[in-house]
Amino acid sequence: MRGKKALLASTSQMNRFETAILVHEENLKALEELSGNWVEKITERTGLKELILDMDSSVSPTYRNQDGSKYNGHFGCSC
Repeated sequence: MRGKKALLASTSQMNRFETAILVHEENLKALEELSGNWVEKITERTGLKELILDMDSSVSPTYRNQDGSKYNGHFGCSC
């Protein structure tokens, strides 16, 4: 993508996604099922017998005493 600006979500956009969209049970359930649905489609189309997904956690730091935030020792911040 040389010469083109990549469109990426900013930290504030990701934070709004996590705190405004994922708080709805149906959205969280859909996200939980997403990787399984993706794996099913890939294995159906390719015939793969094994697929490894390496999924990392993300951090959304919070500041001061925001509701629901806790200190996370792994990330070294409240999130």
